[in-house]
Amino acid sequence: RKEDSYEMRNVDDEADSSESCRTGVPSQNSGYHEENSGGNSLLTVALAAEALSSDGFKKNSLNKRDTNNSSSHRENGRSPLATKTAMDHFTQTGEGVWECTRCQAVPFSLRAEGSVICCESRPDHFHTARHRSLCKGQRLHLGKAVQAVKGMVRTIPGMTYDIIVHPGFKAIVKVLVGGSDDLVKVFTEGVKAECLGECLDAGGNIGIWALLPSKINEYSALIAIASFARSDAGISFDILENKYFIDYVDIMAPSYTPPKLSQMTC
Repeated sequence: RKEDSYEMRNVDDEADSSESCRTGVPSQNSGYHEENSGGNSLLTVALAAEALSSDGFKKNSLNKRDTNNSSSHRENGRSPLATKTAMDHFTQTGEGVWECTRCQAVPFSLRAEGSVICCESRPDHFHTARHRSLCKGQRLHLGKAVQAVKGMVRTIPGMTYDIIVHPGFKAIVKVLVGGSDDLVKVFTEGVKAECLGECLDAGGNIGIWALLPSKINEYSALIAIASFARSDAGISFDILENKYFIDYVDIMAPSYTPPKLSQMTC
């Protein structure tokens, strides 16, 4: 009878378990198993939770350490050697004035942004490293010329990037750069290429800035401007009053002042 009773109870338990799995609802007889295995289940769950918590703490600690290391690198910006190298390119040229020695000889309008820094003490590596990443050294940085040409295209009726390489426009540039064909190519074809994103480094050869003249032949410049305005380029004398054209001329020839519109005759 005992064996029969034991077998019947096992059969009932198996049926209850099957019913619980099928319906998802504990059966009335499942209390026997819960009563005997509840302690072990709770202990297992507690241990698992502790293990997960420990792993999570370790991962958080590692992530925090990595974040702190990354922040430290960001704050430093560069390794000590790289930082020292970037800062060594700046020298004090006046009271509170620091200047990049790599492009110091290049005309100011043809240097990269940040070549001169005004501060009481040696500038930090954030400022010097930024300029160093843009600096062309003894080559021409055309950023300002590119902005001037883009401004002309936006504000002068009929002006396009192709006009920059028009023979009449090149003739103006040639007078302003002292007749140098290499500089004409830089300030026309090179600037156009940078405007269109076709070339990001069209600043010419090292030391090309030395070809820029100290004085402009004003009569030759006047003739070149008049010829361009009368050419098939379709650009009138009004270009003389355009701010961006004046900026463009000033970048190439800071000692030259273009004639006023009132001075030009048809």
